[in-house]
Order: sequence, then C-alpha cells, then structure tokens
Amino acid sequence: MHLKCSNYRSIEYAEKNLLKCLIMNKLKKGLKQQILTRKNEFDSYIRTVVKPQFPQGKFIIFAMWRSGSTLLAQLLNSHSEVFCDIELFLRFYKMDYNKTILFPHTYIKGCASRFEEKTYGFDLKLYQIKNCVPKSKGTPKDFITKLHDNGWKIIYLKRTNLVRQAISNLVAHERQQWNDWQNKPIVRSKVAINDENLLNLIEDIEKLTAEEFEIIKDIPHIKVNYEKDLLRSDDHQKTSDQIFKYLGLNKHPVEARTKRLSFDNLEDVVENYSDVVNKLERTEYLKYLYED
Repeated sequence: MHLKCSNYRSIEYAEKNLLKCLIMNKLKKGLKQQILTRKNEFDSYIRTVVKPQFPQGKFIIFAMWRSGSTLLAQLLNSHSEVFCDIELFLRFYKMDYNKTILFPHTYIKGCASRFEEKTYGFDLKLYQIKNCVPKSKGTPKDFITKLHDNGWKIIYLKRTNLVRQAISNLVAHERQQWNDWQNKPIVRSKVAINDENLLNLIEDIEKLTAEEFEIIKDIPHIKVNYEKDLLRSDDHQKTSDQIFKYLGLNKHPVEARTKRLSFDNLEDVVENYSDVVNKLERTEYLKYLYED
C-alpha cells in the first residue's frame, strides 16, 4: 500500500514538473519572440533617421488570407525593379501579448528604406491592422488612406468563391502547410472538414469582404480578382503587366515559384465531401462548390 502511494506521488510530481517545464518553455519562446520582434521594430525606426532614403515607388497588396497574395507577390518579384516584402505586421500579430506597433507608419518607412533602388511593396491584412495598429491612429480606413496620401499605391486583391476560400483555409490549417513550393512540395492527402466550422467561416469571409470593400471603395486602387486574374497561369503575365503599368514600371516576364494548392474537383481534397454538400445545399453558398 505504501509502495503504491509512493509511486502515485512520484507520477504526480513528475506530471507537475513536466507541466511546469512546458509552461516555462512557452514563456521563454514567447519572450524571445517578443524581444526579436521589438528589436526589428526599433531598428526600423532608427533606419528612418540614419538612412532617410526611400524607394521611388511604393505599394501594398491589401488582401484577405487564402486569396492568392503569396502568388501575386511572387509574380511581382519577378521584376528586376520590384521587391514585394512579406506581411510586415504578421510577426507582431503572432506575439502572445502586446501586439501593438508603436509607430506603424514609421515602421513601414524603415522597412522600405532597405530597398531604396527598387519599387517596394508588402502584403497587408485587415485583421493585422485591427490588432497591431494603435486605436489612436484611427480606423483601418484612416490607416490605409494615410498610406495612400503618403504615396503608397493600393492593389486590392479579393476572391469571389467564398466556399473554396474557406475550404482552402481549413485544409491549410489541418495540414499546417500554406504554400506548395517547388523545392518543398506538400503531401496532397484528403482532409476531413467540420461542416459547421465551414459554414461559420464562409459567413465570416462574407462579412470581412464587405468590410474590406467599405474601407477601399473611396481610396484609389487597382483591383485584382483571384479567379479572373490569377487562378489560371495563362493570365499571370497579363495581370502582372497591368499592375506594372499601374506602378509606373515597364513590362517584365513573370514566373511563380509555388504550385496551386486547390483542386478543380473538391472531392479530391475533402474527405467528407458529401457532408459538406448536405450542409451547404440549404444555403445560398451551394453554387460556389461547382465554380472555380
């Protein structure tokens, strides 16, 4: 009896220690991320003072997740006079606490100053503005309007097919793979989707799309539609040339380094496709299952 009790206490002690270690490792990782991100932020502020030279051309890709922004950035980066950066605000959004960028416009200028000889751009998401820009800077529309007033051109990228966008997001999260790079291909296995989560996500995307439109409608911009302009590789050059012209650049051959993740036939990627159909057949979204 004493031996059993002793073993039980040993196991309990080990479990507590393991939990404590896991918590400490998470805190250390979060603190390290916080320090590195803040260092990058303040380096950018300093750069605007010690190196106040900025690219002649500037642009943002204003887009939602799973709308083709990575593909578009690759195409634009094919141009010798363009550098399209990553999502500058994403590292702040990923922090466990205090996601706010103290001086977001200055931070952007500092990032852009690294590429004074090029036309510089970056990918910007609405949720990142909401979570990382101080409320004192105004609304997301105020923020993007100021960018435009400061010489940033706006590329507004949207996706029409809400269902495929939602499925793409759920599949990417399930696989923990968001892009299919030529040198790092993904495993294209089928994924089971929670149909209730899918419907909720579709409704969220619809609301976010409407919100994006309200923000961007009065600000000069160029529109890019994923299905019409990016889905088929044959359209890549034409779409890119139109954007290059908008940015004041000459035409240039373009090439994508990622492969398309989505399937023409969703049954090839969704394991419980029949459940999805049954869930959507009573909604206005069913039509999107049979469109690109």
